[in-house]
Amino acid sequence: MGFLAPAALGLSGLLGLILALHMLRPRQEERRVPSLFLWREVRQDPPAARPWKPLRRSPLLLLQLLALSLLVLALSRPWLSSGQAVSGEHLILLVDRSATMGATDLAPDRLAAARRRILDLVAGQPGARFTVIAFDAHPELLTSGETDPGRIRQALEGLTVRPVPCNASEALDFAASLALGQPETAVILYSDGAFDLAVPPPAGLALRFQPLGEATENQAISALSLTEGPALAGEGTGRGPLLFAQAANGGLRAARRRLLVEVDGKLLDARDLVLPPGGYAGFTLALPPEAARVRAAFAQADDLPLDDQAWVVRPRSRPLRVALVSDGNRFLEAALGLLPAVDSLRHRDPSEAEEPWDLIDLAVLDGRLPARLPDRPMLLVAPRGPLDVGGADAVRPTGRELELPQPVITDPAHPLLVNTGFAEAAILRAQALELGPGWTPLVTTQASGATWPLVAEGHLNGQRALLMAFDLRDSDLPLLPAFPLFIAAAVEALSPQGLVEAPRDAAAGEPLTLRLAPGVKAARVIDPAGEETVLTIASGQADFAGTGRLGLYRVLATGPDGPEETAFAVNMISDRPLDIRPRDPLAAAVPAAGAAAAPPSPPPAGRREFWWPLAALALVLLLAEWAYDHRRALSERLGPPLRRWSTAARRIALQGKG
Repeated sequence: MGFLAPAALGLSGLLGLILALHMLRPRQEERRVPSLFLWREVRQDPPAARPWKPLRRSPLLLLQLLALSLLVLALSRPWLSSGQAVSGEHLILLVDRSATMGATDLAPDRLAAARRRILDLVAGQPGARFTVIAFDAHPELLTSGETDPGRIRQALEGLTVRPVPCNASEALDFAASLALGQPETAVILYSDGAFDLAVPPPAGLALRFQPLGEATENQAISALSLTEGPALAGEGTGRGPLLFAQAANGGLRAARRRLLVEVDGKLLDARDLVLPPGGYAGFTLALPPEAARVRAAFAQADDLPLDDQAWVVRPRSRPLRVALVSDGNRFLEAALGLLPAVDSLRHRDPSEAEEPWDLIDLAVLDGRLPARLPDRPMLLVAPRGPLDVGGADAVRPTGRELELPQPVITDPAHPLLVNTGFAEAAILRAQALELGPGWTPLVTTQASGATWPLVAEGHLNGQRALLMAFDLRDSDLPLLPAFPLFIAAAVEALSPQGLVEAPRDAAAGEPLTLRLAPGVKAARVIDPAGEETVLTIASGQADFAGTGRLGLYRVLATGPDGPEETAFAVNMISDRPLDIRPRDPLAAAVPAAGAAAAPPSPPPAGRREFWWPLAALALVLLLAEWAYDHRRALSERLGPPLRRWSTAARRIALQGKG
């Protein structure tokens, strides 16, 4: 036990003042009367030569002493040690608001449960200063040294779960910087612990972890993509897009989930997927030719609803003019000819490739390259020729050949690689190309201790480009049923998108860049909740950072020919479902290489103040003292009404018995 304001105990000297007032003899007052006859029988006190009289027992004295004692104790703010409460002069509260805090195993979700615990803590720690920091991928300061519970409640009510991963290390470093040099400072972390700490918390930080959550099972939609092209055998006969959907199980038990597919707001398909522990299940579905927007969702939500649905948008297609520059490649000709989006396919000999590209939307360069690269999007297949492009877009042939390279897919969920057969392809030989940092390898291979790209996406000559480092005729890829799907996905990725070139899908919480066609005067984005953001256009592009909600985003742009609308989807899709199992990340943190683990700082002793019961009891005693002192007046005033009420009550009781 202790006192937060021990100086108030000095007021206990007032107890002696009350005793002195009761011992002080009242001063006798002289009055002139007509006769002493009536006063002879009155007991005569001794003359008041001494001002003090012996202390007598009195209920009033006892009540006054008890009330004052309790008030003095309440003003000194006594506290008792408690293992459940954490307090100090300054409390820094870290609140996790990342995706897993949206789990509904604690009603209505884990973040709401954390909010309730914080408000209970604030109510039990009057006078303490609270700094509240919300964090997901990055920390955000909500309050700093706040003592007003109303303002803290207001800041917490605005907290919502953000569908992004968690980075607690940055939040802990931020809290440590705020606690530096401040004694009696404690840090409390409210989270389900669904993150890993690469290094232990900062040394010397008085930290306590408040765990949240109970559930362990979670299934999620791990892939959803559209591919233009003919339907697969057994999946329909139309020439609409193909949908690939995949679900994953991140739990420890097998699960059976029904997946619903909606096209443009109407239910198209429903099927049951059996998901083994840690496993996947998926399917391909042919969609109607007019399909534009697709939503896939589980029929029943699990404990984490955020990753139970996903969206995908079909880009607006327009007649596409393609030029194939090749010495003759029937595989490419056949695959391009099957695409409904290709309106015209022009064949050019490499020697004729210097002709203007004004009437071409996409150039497919197979083998030998022209001396001047076209100013159009390009698909390059085993390029041979000058590629004098420097900087981040550099492509440098080494002159080496890679014999029997084994393809390794870097991102299985990439739209260009989903269900396109690269994992089963056999390649005889490929070029060893060195690419600049502006290229993103999609399929790689290992040779001579180095990683070489087989398929990569990037930019050439200021245009989007897709590069294949091997000749199709040196592989069995064209013989695989999925080869037309790959060509369709490549053409779709390289095709002009209209006034606004938006990504087909984006990760929640990540900023993205929208490319705008020349002549676009204005553009705005409307998110799934209907909130509108006016974009700032600079150098033909606009940055958009408001991707904090899952769902479909509409982009409205105004060009020379009028307005045009497109859309993109923001999903929370990853290879593995989020692990929602609650755990203590502080115990699992490992020190950096070569560094000794710092001993954990003991958390400050828990303190539970109890001044308010003392103050309330003192108030009750003061009321009792007043009632005792005025008992005669109260009896005269309240006695008759009470007697009448008592009589009326007895009469009613007697009538009820009769």
